[in-house]
Amino acid sequence: MINPFAYREASNPLSGLAAGPKTLFLLCSAGASMTFGPPALALLLASGLVLHSLARIRPGETARALVFILGLAAAAALFRGLAPGDGRIFALESLGPSALYALRLVAVFLFARVFYVSTRVSRLGDSLTRVFRRAMPPSGSRGQSVFSATYSN
Repeated sequence: MINPFAYREASNPLSGLAAGPKTLFLLCSAGASMTFGPPALALLLASGLVLHSLARIRPGETARALVFILGLAAAAALFRGLAPGDGRIFALESLGPSALYALRLVAVFLFARVFYVSTRVSRLGDSLTRVFRRAMPPSGSRGQSVFSATYSN
């Protein structure tokens, strides 16, 4: 199986975007996917599919990779509903929240896949280095960085 998160050299229009904003978008979309209710989650899933199309990710590749995610979701549903403590073997009412959790995992997967397919790891490292250099003062400076002010005595 091909690595579903492997970068693809300039094979899509999203590859030209800077790594920093894409990272911020991934964090926001993943957070929203794990927080929002079903109507907003449906919009997130739809936008994830649109981004997959823009990133030129073939549906067959995504389907193969999603098997693992759906396996995790099925295991979570099984454990969530198994032996609820009232004498039943399985609580059917746990399937709704489990399905919502599965859809949230799928949404995060879609956004993460687009991010990794379109972002070179070295560019991400360069972007993070620039952020930390701005936050840290040059050596020998008397000013305090964001980090040293937090942990000073």
